[in-house]
Amino acid sequence: MPVYRSLDELLARHAGELDLVTLPIPVPLHAPMHRAVIDAGIACYLEKPPTLWLAEYEAMLAVETRASRPTQVGFNFVGDPFRQSLRTRIEAGEFGALLSASLLAVWPRDRAYYGRAAWAGRLALDGKVVRDNPLGNAMAHHVQNLLFLSGATGIEAVRGSLYRAHEIESFDTALLSAALPSGVELRFAATHADDGRSFETETFRFEKATLIFTSWNRVEIHRGGEVEHLVSAIPDHGAMLEHNLAAYLRGVAPTPLSACRPFVSLIDEAFEAAGPIRSFDESRITWHDGRVRVEGLLDELAVWASMP
Repeated sequence: MPVYRSLDELLARHAGELDLVTLPIPVPLHAPMHRAVIDAGIACYLEKPPTLWLAEYEAMLAVETRASRPTQVGFNFVGDPFRQSLRTRIEAGEFGALLSASLLAVWPRDRAYYGRAAWAGRLALDGKVVRDNPLGNAMAHHVQNLLFLSGATGIEAVRGSLYRAHEIESFDTALLSAALPSGVELRFAATHADDGRSFETETFRFEKATLIFTSWNRVEIHRGGEVEHLVSAIPDHGAMLEHNLAAYLRGVAPTPLSACRPFVSLIDEAFEAAGPIRSFDESRITWHDGRVRVEGLLDELAVWASMP
């Protein structure tokens, strides 16, 4: 298999020969490489997130007007037939109106995680906006799933706080609330600042039922004292990527770039609304084998994610 020194070299070497280019690249490279692929007249499958800066997203949308076909952003969960069918049931009104939704996610990360790349944990690098953070990057699939199943068309009234325990520029912990145009509240409680096990829970509270994702591929539907269990037929994340890439080759783009505005707006407005990123009080922080623990943080996240 040939190896090229740059994307430009690949595009020049195979001008007129390529149907699709996939870009599994760091976030700071998304916009310029997306532009290069689109201007070469080639379909683009872009790693998530498209960007974490609304101004850059607007510029990418302007580039997208020249695309030979809509760019697919790799929010792979959304393309799973398991979620697509659940979205259909929600839109059909089976569960009644959405009242609220929340994400509680604890994904411990150590110093090596933030040392793996020059852009990791940075707000900017070499004069370019980066804004690396848990909700926008590592946990982005779950954030987008919350927005997708909530039917989000926009984001309003973002509030909350951003914190750091690691020695980074950006935040590693978020307590955020955002409103949909309908007034429905979404809550996000997430951290990389823990030394225990990883877990995430997505909860959707409807008039007639409560949906709880107990893992990325399992959901419980609670209503009338009964519980319906659903499991994705796609076994793992690798198979999920293959499924979505194959779908894109067939002409299906579950999350085109144009559909990512709520996601990008959420992250962009979080930086604006939450104010300065706060460092946790050192008296609450302990380190062990490169991992940090913040005393009492898990309880605070659980309280924030709980819904009335």
